[in-house]
Amino acid sequence: MIADLPKRQAPNAPVDDAAKAIAEAATRELVERVSALPGVAAVGLGTLAPFGWTMSISNFALPGSDESAAEQPTANSAFVNRDFFVALGMRATRGRTFTDDEVRSRADVAIVDETFVHRVLHDADPIGRTLRMGGSGDPTMRDFKIVGVVPTAKLRTLDEKPDRPTIYRPDPLPLDAMLLVRSKGDPAALVEPIKAAFGPSHRRRISATPSRCVSASSERCATARGSTRCSDCSV
Repeated sequence: MIADLPKRQAPNAPVDDAAKAIAEAATRELVERVSALPGVAAVGLGTLAPFGWTMSISNFALPGSDESAAEQPTANSAFVNRDFFVALGMRATRGRTFTDDEVRSRADVAIVDETFVHRVLHDADPIGRTLRMGGSGDPTMRDFKIVGVVPTAKLRTLDEKPDRPTIYRPDPLPLDAMLLVRSKGDPAALVEPIKAAFGPSHRRRISATPSRCVSASSERCATARGSTRCSDCSV
């Protein structure tokens, strides 16, 4: 199940420390509220998700590369919390996922997908290697150590061929994220309780534009096939 959190009108606009603290507090409160719902197994946060509404693309480089910024390859860039991969049911195919300490400290580590391993590293072992990217809100390139590999996710359609690799980095409360919920039973039974968890105080504190969509993943998949549309989604 995916819930679109309220988003900034300009996702790439800078956020001052006070506004960021308010947004993080509201998101933390929401995650705690949803986590306490009966039938919830895991609650993840991520700035990228299958059939989600947002996608960020960033340049990256391997150590020793002398390419200019205009020549550097690009990847889907995602900031995710500790339970992001649990909520999606994604297991590391090599290495591991992020530890609690890495997420809490926003450590300079990364998880890449199988497309990255195949296209960028030509199937060489990626664990322990480094790549260079700008940080969250900071375009300065710095080193990130690769600690794991996950399967390549379907992001827009079920029959898509990935046009670029994906790189995941840890963040306990990423801005402009989507809420991902793994249920213990029928996910459709959680749609209304999760909608109710988005209280007025959360909407006021995290964004002035509270439009969102809460739907079971099966509904998103059907939308990706073009057979239905989420009636609660504003776009």
